[in-house]
Amino acid sequence: MNKLFSYLILLTLIVITLSGCHTGQKEIEPDLFEPMGKAREEQIFGEYSIKIYEINDSSFEILKNGVRVYSDFGHRFEIGSIYENDETGNNASVNGNDITGDGYPNLIVSEWTGGVHCCFLFHIFEIGPDFQHIQTINAAHGDLSDFENMDDDPDLEFFMADWTFAYWRVSFSASPAPEVILKYNGKKYELANDLMRAPGLSRQDLDQLASEVKSWFGWQDDQPPSILWAEMLNLIYTGNMAQAWDLLDLSWPAKIEGKEQFLKDFRLQLKKSPFWKSILKLNNR
Repeated sequence: MNKLFSYLILLTLIVITLSGCHTGQKEIEPDLFEPMGKAREEQIFGEYSIKIYEINDSSFEILKNGVRVYSDFGHRFEIGSIYENDETGNNASVNGNDITGDGYPNLIVSEWTGGVHCCFLFHIFEIGPDFQHIQTINAAHGDLSDFENMDDDPDLEFFMADWTFAYWRVSFSASPAPEVILKYNGKKYELANDLMRAPGLSRQDLDQLASEVKSWFGWQDDQPPSILWAEMLNLIYTGNMAQAWDLLDLSWPAKIEGKEQFLKDFRLQLKKSPFWKSILKLNNR
């Protein structure tokens, strides 16, 4: 019995250990890092340097005065934007500059995990007197996500899409993805309610929008077209949730059943958003 009990304990520990390998956290202990392939790129920012290695996959390391302080591996990494010709000039305007507003320079490393159109990660570091991995933002399918100054403050905001409704009821190409704006709060990037919020629609504009949605060809199959929840999401992500429910009521044809079930399913899906709690605050809920 004692041997069996010990075996079960050992098996449990092994399962827990293996499960921990699939949390999505790939950071390697600096002392254990072994580059994958040859160095493809190196950039120096004061006392910091970053090297990208590549063979079939990729890895990178950040060194401070020659001492490794961070390392990671994945499918493909880029210093700055994952795209060489990004419109915002990410490589020039971000790395080595203070983008968070805390007074210290920052370094951005973007990552593509290798999927068809997913996923894109943005690793944010502070490279001042003290090194810090501030945050990794998962932009999911958001290959056009980037940093940009979207207000009067000198720090940069991060804009991306919320892909919670990707493949929900429709194909990916028809899936709505409302834009979100994230701002650094001194510890991490969070939804910037002030920049997201917009005035609601006038009653005339709301009625006009409902009329357009109601006449959309997708209703021919007795199913709501994706333009319905796309417009609902646009209202919710600008702080006008009440009007989203009004739009549903006004645009749903009386002869088509299933409105209540659709609303229930929509609410359940919306709650899966990584920004759900912030969305509630945006809408004063």
